[in-house]
Amino acid sequence: TNEINKIILNQLKCYEDVLVKLN
Repeated sequence: TNEINKIILNQLKCYEDVLVKLN
């Protein structure tokens, strides 16, 4: 559903932020 997509996108955003901080 749409809610699941929102959760996945939100997790990807957080993951991306972590990678940026590591670099």
